[in-house]
Amino acid sequence: MKVLNAIYRLLHKRQIFVNDVLKYINHIDSPIILEAGAADGSDTLQFAKQLPSQAVIYAFEPVQQNFEHLKDVVKNRSNVRVFRMALGDHDGKMRMNISRNIEADDNIASSSSLLKPKTLSSSHPQIVFEKQEEVDVRTIDSWAAENKVTRIDAMWLDMQGLECATLQASPVIMKTVQVLYTEVNFEETYEGCILYDEYRDWLYSLGFKLVKSEFRWKEQGNALFVRQ
Repeated sequence: MKVLNAIYRLLHKRQIFVNDVLKYINHIDSPIILEAGAADGSDTLQFAKQLPSQAVIYAFEPVQQNFEHLKDVVKNRSNVRVFRMALGDHDGKMRMNISRNIEADDNIASSSSLLKPKTLSSSHPQIVFEKQEEVDVRTIDSWAAENKVTRIDAMWLDMQGLECATLQASPVIMKTVQVLYTEVNFEETYEGCILYDEYRDWLYSLGFKLVKSEFRWKEQGNALFVRQ
């Protein structure tokens, strides 16, 4: 019951962030959203339900078991395009560290990362990493050029430590982004992840402002930035 209550509270808070993102892009007739780390598609579905049919949501999920679930969840949503690949700081192939929550009943590997887990294993012992999976990796700029995407209005990033490095590797599309929801790290939960202060200061240098944050754990949190 405690696990179910925690999941409910987390989903409720994420729904609030979805509503906030929508509020900041509601003046755009045909908004374009990029979601990296779509996992089970629950956030994807919330955006799809609330956005007009002419909107486009590009949802990325590299882990096979997650991707199959994502495809099923959004199969009847015409405004969603799904991609089985990881976004990152270079093009190529990498080994994804696949997570498993031993306390959860589902099969969603939501803590999987291209980075190796570090302090996450001690702070959340219920999350274990038992295997790897080779995945395709693309920068956002590279993918956008190939798919003739010239702008992204809002981004929703849950990439387990690779958010900042991914954005820094795609300066062309980054210039078009107006709203950014992102997971942030206060300690090295994954090896080599860029920590919050550096990430925030870089976004500030691009003209973004922190408008909302939710820091539930000492090592990680979520933040919403809007370009001024």
